[in-house]
Amino acid sequence: GFTFFDIENNDLYTKNSLAFGDWSLAVHVELITKSNGISKNVQVNMTPTDKTSVSISYSTNYSSDTLDLTATGSRTWRGFLTWTPNRRVNIGVYGTRSVSETGSRANASSTSLSYRFFRGHQLNMNYSRQESVGTVVETYSGSLGLTIGRRTSMQIIYSTTQPGKEDETTYLKAGISQSF
Repeated sequence: GFTFFDIENNDLYTKNSLAFGDWSLAVHVELITKSNGISKNVQVNMTPTDKTSVSISYSTNYSSDTLDLTATGSRTWRGFLTWTPNRRVNIGVYGTRSVSETGSRANASSTSLSYRFFRGHQLNMNYSRQESVGTVVETYSGSLGLTIGRRTSMQIIYSTTQPGKEDETTYLKAGISQSF
């Protein structure tokens, strides 16, 4: 019943009897490797007033061949704030910061403003900034929706990425729709 495991060749042998050299044939064992993943998340949602809401979260993800419950791996922090001072205005601010397991960092933030005015007219304006590996990308975008008469509406959408730089991209779209 004595067994011997050859760690160089991954072979398992069993002693058949007390006789010298009486071993079973080798049983080859294929080792299976596993990857363990650990995710930890914490999120806090608050409504400090009837016009504001705040959300803050932290998450970490880690994967390895060995199980380590204390490891942190890559980490992400997020925050979001919305404020609605009145029925017509909605303001939002969002930010995130990520740190990978290798230590590289990335940041992203955005701000949005929505203003609803007379009879269904609405203005949306957005600004976002992303920073990763020394590269910064800024984008300004938005839309303007107008109601013209009872059945006709017009919408103008714009977006400008990297304004004033060599790789600037601008997008403008206008449309009119009429219901019957």
